Amino acid sequence: MSSQMDPTYEELVNLFRQYDVRCNENKNKLKYDLGTVPFRKASVLIPLFYKDNELHVLLTVRTKQMPSHAGQVAFPGGMREPEDPDAIATAFREAHEEVGINRDECHVVAVLPEHGVKPHSLVSVVIALIPNNFKPVISPREVDLVFDLPLKRFLSGKDARTQTINFDSGMHFNAFHFYDKVDEAVVDTWGFTAHICVMTALVTYQRQRLVIGKETIHLENCFSTDTTQAIIDLWAMKAKL
Repeated sequence: MSSQMDPTYEELVNLFRQYDVRCNENKNKLKYDLGTVPFRKASVLIPLFYKDNELHVLLTVRTKQMPSHAGQVAFPGGMREPEDPDAIATAFREAHEEVGINRDECHVVAVLPEHGVKPHSLVSVVIALIPNNFKPVISPREVDLVFDLPLKRFLSGKDARTQTINFDSGMHFNAFHFYDKVDEAVVDTWGFTAHICVMTALVTYQRQRLVIGKETIHLENCFSTDTTQAIIDLWAMKAKL
């Protein structure tokens, strides 16, 4: 990697290749029956760009009127529509609707394995480089705020903590919270969004692990499907009762 700046696009593609479902379909394949559990399919976009030779991640704060995850920090994204041919199409369609990101101006780095997210959603994660001079066009119905943070921020325990949450009956997780000042207000990036940011940063900078409070994430376990498979199995078992 270059010592003068963060990884280039080509370097990012190589770093994330082992996690990209387009390259490792069998390795990252989840086992589930849509007839047993009515999972909702969704996609989010991780928009990365360079600011002063450093990778930043673009994030949003959802409006309090949104039907799910209202008022929370999130990636642009949403539910898959029948006309969407794949996860990439969903992620960019939603990102364009929410903040004005145009697919033809971006470069896809990787499509990561699906993650189980409440309520009964399987979320695909698409990493892409967006233009460095991108100016958001916000949908006021969906987005209250657009901001960015250095990706390296998610490798620091400063102004961060963990919280044990009950994901579902019998399943508990330690969720990250990262607190940052944006426009004189403190934003809390937590849960799924924080977890994905941490793993993306670990892979990008090849950091072996991050420890905050009771939670440790190791590079070797990034984007593993084991936890999501356990969630799917639990949902399927409950559906059969």
